[in-house]
Amino acid sequence: MDILETINNKINFNPQRIYQIIVRQLGRDINGLTEPCYRIHTKTTEVSIYRELRIMPREWSLLGKEVNKVKPGAGDTVKVPFTVAISYLYYRFIKSGKEKMAKDMIMYLLVKFYGSKLQKHLPKSCHDETFRYTIENVAKMHLFYKNGTVSNAIIYLTNEIHKKFKTRIKTPELDMLIFYDFMIECNNRIGQSSRSFFQAYYRNREDGKGISIESSPDDDDENKNMFQTTTGSDLRVAATEKFIKNMFVYKSHDLKAIAEAKRISRVKNNLAETIIPIIHDKKSEENIKIILMSFLKEILDTNSLCGDQFYKIVKGLMMKRNFKDTFQFISLVRGFTNSMYESLNSTTLNIRESDKISLSIFVAFYITISFRNLFC
Repeated sequence: MDILETINNKINFNPQRIYQIIVRQLGRDINGLTEPCYRIHTKTTEVSIYRELRIMPREWSLLGKEVNKVKPGAGDTVKVPFTVAISYLYYRFIKSGKEKMAKDMIMYLLVKFYGSKLQKHLPKSCHDETFRYTIENVAKMHLFYKNGTVSNAIIYLTNEIHKKFKTRIKTPELDMLIFYDFMIECNNRIGQSSRSFFQAYYRNREDGKGISIESSPDDDDENKNMFQTTTGSDLRVAATEKFIKNMFVYKSHDLKAIAEAKRISRVKNNLAETIIPIIHDKKSEENIKIILMSFLKEILDTNSLCGDQFYKIVKGLMMKRNFKDTFQFISLVRGFTNSMYESLNSTTLNIRESDKISLSIFVAFYITISFRNLFC
């Protein structure tokens, strides 16, 4: 009896139970990967899966060695026991007609492979600001740039790989060549993107790019004096232009503003992280200008911007209901936010009506708090 036949006969294949174990960790990881520098942890899940299947690593390793005979010298990818186990589960789920479960096996494999690449290239430390800067400034054709986050890139790749293999792998008996191709495809697709991304990350770190721009003492004085020496429309224009330059020329990200806007709006973390690069896209410049000009009409003095009144003012502006006034603050913010939905995969991100409201509040506070932090 060969090893594949042994596994087929011995395995405890309970689809629902297996899926629950995988998807519990997968949900945490996909959500975590919307943040920069998130590290993957698979050990607990590996142990649970081995126990559930009642097939131990040694047996999966033996199957991997059989697969490797198809194309000797392919490296360790097809020999790693847990990689072989999850790939086998993809085959079994497809064969059982459980396509959604099968797709999530691909996603889990991609998450695992990405986690290994991150650990290999950045074993000791990873800097959030440089990571975020690299995603936003890597080549426009790069997988991570096109999808905005590592999480979205993995979701995209999952769909692509599933389209390619869902019919090919559905054979009465597991075809070793197709099985081999499947594992190599998953590893190579995420591996190539990860490798080029980390190379760009290293260059940006060495050049000091992606480090938050801190205003010099002179700049701070100039920013504060602006609200004391300029009034009316001149103030609004001058302050807005300075902020726009800081955001789009110097490419400054206010991480404190992001965190505070998330807390106030209670927006889902993956939605916020997906939309931040869109806000910072050059195409958003005019929208942000108009939003700020509307906001600044309510700012009567330095205290109303830098004092406790600030939060009441923004909340009040987001509660006004006269949607016929298209230049009203809430209308401008919601219009800008709605225009960004086209760039989002609403099915994958599962955007509900309540999410749209919290996302609008996030956008309003992120823009205004960033502005406040620059001048206060």
